[in-house]
Amino acid sequence: FPVYALGIVLAALLRMTEDSKLPPWWILGPQGVLVQAFLPWLTERGLQVHCWFLSCMVLFWLLFPSLYRFIRTLSLSGVSLGLLLCCLPPWLLAIVPAAS
Repeated sequence: FPVYALGIVLAALLRMTEDSKLPPWWILGPQGVLVQAFLPWLTERGLQVHCWFLSCMVLFWLLFPSLYRFIRTLSLSGVSLGLLLCCLPPWLLAIVPAAS
């Protein structure tokens, strides 16, 4: 997080030296605390567009310990079923025609 914060500060300074306008506070705030990917329209308007992935990682880091403990209790067939269910949505989108 310190390197990310330094990157935001440097990007803001660079924009100010180029006489570019900084994004409004309601875009910089979520980007500063790594929650910009939770509102997808914020990711393309921030200072560091490519860092949206870090905000996804925050949710992963928060949920991982609980999910790991839960998955450890499952049998092999339970884990296999879970993997199948995770892989199913993209295939359903490809197979089932979109409603017009």
